[in-house]
Amino acid sequence: MGWSDIATDDCSTWYIYSWTNGPDYNFIEWNADLDSILFVDSAFEIYPEPVMILSNDKRFIVYNNPGESWDPLETRACEIRVYDTELHQLADIIDTRYVNDAGDTTYYAVVEMVITPDSKYLIAISHGGENIFLVYNLQTLEIERWVDIEGNHGFGSLLCQRDL
Repeated sequence: MGWSDIATDDCSTWYIYSWTNGPDYNFIEWNADLDSILFVDSAFEIYPEPVMILSNDKRFIVYNNPGESWDPLETRACEIRVYDTELHQLADIIDTRYVNDAGDTTYYAVVEMVITPDSKYLIAISHGGENIFLVYNLQTLEIERWVDIEGNHGFGSLLCQRDL
């Protein structure tokens, strides 16, 4: 059963985020010309829905992998994976686990992500009592801003656009 896919303009390469027959998801790069899988990344249970987006310059695909499990004994942070389509490998893994000064750990499930039109920044949010706003520079592969908003305000969704 498939979930989401992105193809290159000439349809020679496909990036597929698919559900397996179990609690797992796989991110796959498949080359149609070679009829060959070039890369596979496996994830265990994603919460909430998986997100996969392509930068406008088509250099990076970003997806959340894995996510927070519903099982309280297996709760884990959501990792945001940055895949480099030119090098055919993971460029970075952003762990959204937060440990405060008191040593308490909070697990943030990323629910929305967008990439700015210039393909420079990834913006990610969580909500539902886990309120982070993350700005990640795709050119330097570094977090530029991480804001933890206290309280249960919650974010809704993201839209990133430019003036015409």
